[in-house]
Amino acid sequence: PPYYAFITDLQTSQRYYVRLAAVNSVEEQIVDPVQTPPYFGSNVNWAIPVPASIVTANQAPQAPFNVEISPVSGDVIRVVTTSPDRDGGAALTKLKIEWDPSSTFTTVDSSLPFCSVVVDISTLRELTAVPQRWVYDIGSAPVTHALTGITC
Repeated sequence: PPYYAFITDLQTSQRYYVRLAAVNSVEEQIVDPVQTPPYFGSNVNWAIPVPASIVTANQAPQAPFNVEISPVSGDVIRVVTTSPDRDGGAALTKLKIEWDPSSTFTTVDSSLPFCSVVVDISTLRELTAVPQRWVYDIGSAPVTHALTGITC
């Protein structure tokens, strides 16, 4: 414990209610003819989560993993990464890549990274199809900062 399970193949934007009961060798029996919630007349003891229901919605994807960086030349860094295990329910179309001389990513105005770009996945070189593994070379061409519009 704790135990978990994924309920899959649901419709997006649909409300779903969930309840959970432990089961042992005692068979389910109707013990109350009234059959009102949450037990509906049976001897099954239901746990109702809080909240009792949830609306499915697309989520932000998990972070990419197996991220590797290596120097290509004096002014180019290669980034290689593997697509996240979970896409959040919507197809992955872009990667956001940021770089900065500071580990806090706050070089610009003490609050923004030196450079932040959003790259269309279709423009990246793909090393493997499953899992998807992509390559991006920082510094190989000027890019526009996604937050400031400045070329970096």
